[in-house]
Amino acid sequence: MLKATYICDICGAKRKEANHWFSARLGYARGTPSSVTFQRWEDSDEHDSHLCGQECVHKMLDKWMSEPTSSPAQSS
Repeated sequence: MLKATYICDICGAKRKEANHWFSARLGYARGTPSSVTFQRWEDSDEHDSHLCGQECVHKMLDKWMSEPTSSPAQSS
């Protein structure tokens, strides 16, 4: 069986056994990311974001918080 290779979505690092990785999942409302959930790595879903450590978790959270949200009223 082939073992999946995971790469950090922030910095591009490859996952190794000793790394302390996290996964993140965005929640959407009306097609716009409205929430983000982080969890310690267990088994990641292919749709999750893969993060190699706390620094990359912080970078993803900063990016998510700084992105403007849009609503149907704002987009017209």
